[in-house]
Amino acid sequence: MRLLFRIINPLLGLLLLLHGSMLSANDLISARFSTSNIKPWGFINQQGLAEGLLVTLAESLEKESGITIRNQIRPYPRVIHEIAKGSVDFAVMFESPQAA
Repeated sequence: MRLLFRIINPLLGLLLLLHGSMLSANDLISARFSTSNIKPWGFINQQGLAEGLLVTLAESLEKESGITIRNQIRPYPRVIHEIAKGSVDFAVMFESPQAA
Protein backbone atom coordinates (compact mmCIF):
# COMPACT_ATOMS: atom_id res chain seq x y z
CA MET A 1 0.00 0.00 0.00
CA ARG A 2 2.91 2.36 0.70
CA LEU A 3 4.15 1.89 -2.85
CA LEU A 4 0.69 2.76 -4.17
CA PHE A 5 0.71 6.05 -2.25
CA ARG A 6 4.29 6.83 -3.39
CA ILE A 7 3.12 6.52 -6.97
CA ILE A 8 -0.18 8.33 -6.48
CA ASN A 9 0.94 11.22 -4.21
CA PRO A 10 2.73 13.19 -6.97
CA LEU A 11 -0.25 12.65 -9.26
CA LEU A 12 -2.63 13.88 -6.57
CA GLY A 13 -0.54 16.97 -6.01
CA LEU A 14 -0.73 17.74 -9.71
CA LEU A 15 -4.49 17.14 -9.76
CA LEU A 16 -5.03 19.45 -6.81
CA LEU A 17 -2.81 22.08 -8.41
CA LEU A 18 -4.67 21.88 -11.72
CA HIS A 19 -8.06 21.76 -10.04
CA GLY A 20 -7.12 24.61 -7.72
CA SER A 21 -5.91 26.77 -10.58
CA MET A 22 -9.43 26.71 -12.03
CA LEU A 23 -11.02 27.84 -8.77
CA SER A 24 -10.70 30.78 -6.45
CA ALA A 25 -9.60 30.23 -2.85
CA ASN A 26 -13.20 30.64 -1.70
CA ASP A 27 -14.30 27.72 -3.90
CA LEU A 28 -11.92 25.26 -2.23
CA ILE A 29 -14.21 24.52 0.70
CA SER A 30 -15.21 21.06 -0.47
CA ALA A 31 -14.78 18.64 -3.35
CA ARG A 32 -17.01 15.83 -4.59
CA PHE A 33 -15.25 12.49 -5.12
CA SER A 34 -16.98 9.52 -6.74
CA THR A 35 -15.59 6.03 -6.09
CA SER A 36 -16.52 2.96 -8.11
CA ASN A 37 -18.11 0.16 -6.11
CA ILE A 38 -15.40 -2.35 -7.04
CA LYS A 39 -13.27 -4.17 -4.46
CA PRO A 40 -10.55 -3.40 -3.44
CA TRP A 41 -10.95 0.17 -4.74
CA GLY A 42 -14.21 1.04 -3.00
CA PHE A 43 -17.08 -0.79 -1.33
CA ILE A 44 -19.49 -0.64 1.58
CA ASN A 45 -18.43 -2.97 4.41
CA GLN A 46 -20.73 -5.06 6.64
CA GLN A 47 -21.06 -2.13 9.06
CA GLY A 48 -22.35 0.08 6.23
CA LEU A 49 -19.17 2.17 6.03
CA ALA A 50 -17.18 3.07 2.92
CA GLU A 51 -13.93 1.15 2.68
CA GLY A 52 -11.20 0.52 0.10
CA LEU A 53 -8.02 1.93 -1.38
CA LEU A 54 -9.69 4.91 -3.04
CA VAL A 55 -11.66 5.68 0.12
CA THR A 56 -8.34 5.81 1.97
CA LEU A 57 -6.93 7.98 -0.81
CA ALA A 58 -9.81 10.46 -0.55
CA GLU A 59 -9.42 10.58 3.24
CA SER A 60 -5.68 11.26 2.84
CA LEU A 61 -6.37 14.01 0.30
CA GLU A 62 -8.82 15.61 2.70
CA LYS A 63 -6.34 15.49 5.56
CA GLU A 64 -3.40 16.83 3.51
CA SER A 65 -5.31 19.55 1.65
CA GLY A 66 -7.69 20.75 4.37
CA ILE A 67 -10.48 20.58 1.79
CA THR A 68 -13.61 18.68 2.84
CA ILE A 69 -14.08 15.76 0.44
CA ARG A 70 -17.51 14.21 0.07
CA ASN A 71 -16.84 10.72 -1.25
CA GLN A 72 -19.68 8.55 -2.57
CA ILE A 73 -19.46 4.85 -3.48
CA ARG A 74 -21.26 4.39 -6.79
CA PRO A 75 -21.71 1.73 -9.47
CA TYR A 76 -18.99 2.08 -12.13
CA PRO A 77 -21.37 3.32 -14.89
CA ARG A 78 -22.74 6.01 -12.57
CA VAL A 79 -19.22 7.27 -11.80
CA ILE A 80 -18.62 7.65 -15.54
CA HIS A 81 -21.94 9.48 -15.91
CA GLU A 82 -21.19 11.82 -12.97
CA ILE A 83 -17.78 12.74 -14.38
CA ALA A 84 -19.22 13.34 -17.86
CA LYS A 85 -22.04 15.45 -16.42
CA GLY A 86 -19.71 17.41 -14.14
CA SER A 87 -21.64 16.56 -10.97
CA VAL A 88 -18.44 15.36 -9.22
CA ASP A 89 -14.99 16.91 -9.09
CA PHE A 90 -12.81 13.79 -8.98
CA ALA A 91 -12.90 10.10 -9.74
CA VAL A 92 -10.02 7.68 -10.19
CA MET A 93 -10.86 5.36 -13.05
CA PHE A 94 -9.27 2.09 -14.09
CA GLU A 95 -10.03 -0.14 -17.02
CA SER A 96 -12.19 -2.89 -15.64
CA PRO A 97 -13.97 -5.96 -17.04
CA GLN A 98 -16.93 -4.82 -14.90
CA ALA A 99 -17.16 -1.63 -16.96
CA ALA A 100 -18.46 -3.43 -20.04
